[in-house]
Amino acid sequence: MQFDIPRRAADVRFARTLAAMGVAQALAACAGAAWAQPAQGQGASTVLDRVVVTADRREEDVQEVNTAITVIGGDAVEQKEVRNAGDVIRFVPNMTADTTDGHGRPKWYIRGIGLSDASLHMTNPVGTYVDDVYVWNASTVGFPLFDLERVEVLRGPQGTLWGKNTTGGAINFISKKPVFKNEGYVKASYARFNESLLEGAYNAVIKEDVLAARISFHRQDADRYTQNSFYPGSTDRYSETALRGQLQANFSDSFDGLLNVHYRKFKGPVLTSGSRANPSNTRWDAPSLAQATDDLEQIGGALTLNKQWGRNTLTSITGIEHFDRAATGGDRVPYESSRSWSDFSVKQFSQELRLASPKEDRLSWIVGGYYFKGKLDSASASAVLPGSVSASGAAKALADSYALFGSVNYKVNDRFDVTTGVRQTRETKDIDLFYGSAPAGFGFNDPSAGGWYGGGVNRPLTRRAYQNESRAWNDFTWDVTPSYQVNDNLRAYFRFAKGFNGGNFNAGATAQTEVGAINPEYLRSYELGAKSNWLDNRLQVNASVFYYDYTDLQQKAEKVDPATNQIIKTFLNAGSGVVKGAELEVLARPARNLTLGINLGYQHTEFTDFQVTAAKNIAGNWFNRVPRVVSNVFADYRIALASGAAVNLSTDWSYRSKSFFNAEDQTTPDLIEPAYALGNVSVGYTTADGKYHIRGYVLNVTDKVYRNTSLISGSYSYGPPRVFGVSVTAKF
Repeated sequence: MQFDIPRRAADVRFARTLAAMGVAQALAACAGAAWAQPAQGQGASTVLDRVVVTADRREEDVQEVNTAITVIGGDAVEQKEVRNAGDVIRFVPNMTADTTDGHGRPKWYIRGIGLSDASLHMTNPVGTYVDDVYVWNASTVGFPLFDLERVEVLRGPQGTLWGKNTTGGAINFISKKPVFKNEGYVKASYARFNESLLEGAYNAVIKEDVLAARISFHRQDADRYTQNSFYPGSTDRYSETALRGQLQANFSDSFDGLLNVHYRKFKGPVLTSGSRANPSNTRWDAPSLAQATDDLEQIGGALTLNKQWGRNTLTSITGIEHFDRAATGGDRVPYESSRSWSDFSVKQFSQELRLASPKEDRLSWIVGGYYFKGKLDSASASAVLPGSVSASGAAKALADSYALFGSVNYKVNDRFDVTTGVRQTRETKDIDLFYGSAPAGFGFNDPSAGGWYGGGVNRPLTRRAYQNESRAWNDFTWDVTPSYQVNDNLRAYFRFAKGFNGGNFNAGATAQTEVGAINPEYLRSYELGAKSNWLDNRLQVNASVFYYDYTDLQQKAEKVDPATNQIIKTFLNAGSGVVKGAELEVLARPARNLTLGINLGYQHTEFTDFQVTAAKNIAGNWFNRVPRVVSNVFADYRIALASGAAVNLSTDWSYRSKSFFNAEDQTTPDLIEPAYALGNVSVGYTTADGKYHIRGYVLNVTDKVYRNTSLISGSYSYGPPRVFGVSVTAKF
């Protein structure tokens, strides 16, 4: 399914319409979808546009890709106020994400598969890519979205063609590339919570048909809303700046290259969760001697080269990324109760090389190799007033991954073809971990002198957890996908695939009993799908059913130790689980100026073997953070004026059924999030020449209160409240 069909075939925009809002609200009760519309200021089409994607590592029509994929167009990102990477879940069936620290770490879940542990060193089984470069750590994927070509979300294991083996799926954020035309745009908006945003891009031709450049920027400032519901309305100021520079060079008719350099800086307070046990200690508007801070900086680059060798194409993608984050915190009370400090850095390098034959050949193929190297360093310290404990920890992790892969497609005849992919992977990881604490009765030395940092406690730390270990894992993954073109309108496929997510260590261990290695997790996926276009391409209907056989699931186990009354957090392998589900995506253009869409996702998850303790197995429990139903509705209506200008009415609604925040405890009300629906509406005006657009919008129009996270420790965080604003976009 795709959204937002403006200036390029791959852009898919979600339906908007206040006029159709009643229809959307009725459909929202059923669940979600996607949709498309013509670009602002352009004449509306009576048919749905062709959408081109690179899900199989080469350009092809999304309706010809034999897997479940959702495409979000760049215009949808800009016009629907999709500000952060985690916001894309608004448009994808059976996809969710939660975060405890705002822009920090959206934890993706696709078809029940996701990251149950927010620890810094964990690897998400859903792979995140920026311009085809894998982004390793969950902390580095909370980036802002601006000047994008599209976002492709692939559901199901990606164990052959994509850079990193993943069991859950892959998300590829694709920037708008330089073109040989002088053009640009600027967008400015202002919204509730004193939120101001300025973004834009300029594309320049340096040498006709040889060299072009594109520079993009994003700046956002706001008083972030409190996440503690006991004292609503409190805010903390933050700012975020992001830049991207690209250079496209055509060295010859058969050789081209693209250089992408990007930078991001976030500065603001730590987004502290509330506490059910003692809400007054987390009051955001209370004076504090320890001002919480959060400083994040990220810089990276990628070089993509394409060389034609006869009829074949050789592609090289080289990527680097460097991420630093430092944070401090306090109790947010008018006396010195506690302080904390943490520092975290990520460095990564990746190299992909692949050779591909022409897709149109009866026998087409892709072969390649992939290398990844990453390093994570973290250090933290916390201290409290005498009478309790002080603690300090540090961990260093190294990761290397090597893979060889290949995929072959054979067209048996005009209607029937078979695709087979294979991949051999070897991963190694190293961990150097230390965690220590001071006994009760000893706190920090001198807070004003920064004595609460790691070595500042007034008694030597006692070692509580230590690990220095290296592990290696190998695996062979594959997929087999036969497909059949039933007629000109309908295509059916069956995909049988094996996914693999590498092993890890419990880098968040605070006791020696929690230290250990986590084995890789494996998933076998069975998916039957159909893609179709009807009524002279005015109606598009895609559907799929799937079954996952999931073994050695990497899961967080969190409980209260009855002996010490402390929270024990471990990361371990659950024995097995299953996921069964179905997805329906419908996109329609019933009239020239009206686009409607709905997608409906259903999933049933269950642990079939999860030995939490020697005496307790929670087989039968639901996967945590996974609703049974995730769906979306979209609508867009364009009112053409006699002057040639247009009024655009739009709305999108999403629904999520009940979910559990904890895999073990699924009866405590505080650890269960009831079903809820969220809606957004907007009204826009576009000038006749399409160069100027002004729009008013409301996000979370019903001001729904819902939680992103709730932990057994008593901490929780809420999603954004109602936000209303106005934006102006100028193109030149």
